[in-house]
Amino acid sequence: YEKERINATLSALLSSPHETRISITYFRPDRYKKGGAYITLKGEFGYVDEVKKEITIIGKNAIKIDDIIEVQILGF
Repeated sequence: YEKERINATLSALLSSPHETRISITYFRPDRYKKGGAYITLKGEFGYVDEVKKEITIIGKNAIKIDDIIEVQILGF
């Protein structure tokens, strides 16, 4: 259910105007040991790379769509 909701929000982002502010919460695995952390980033939506299955917030690293827990559209 959550993945469907995330996909619906990502689809809405693709048709949204530029400068759409979003919040993404995702799981970032630890590079050195088992586990990781939940990270929330806020910023301006960049783009969705459907080939790499990543979303970008302008000025931030790309985030794997499969790692996303929640996406919110904050405003235009």
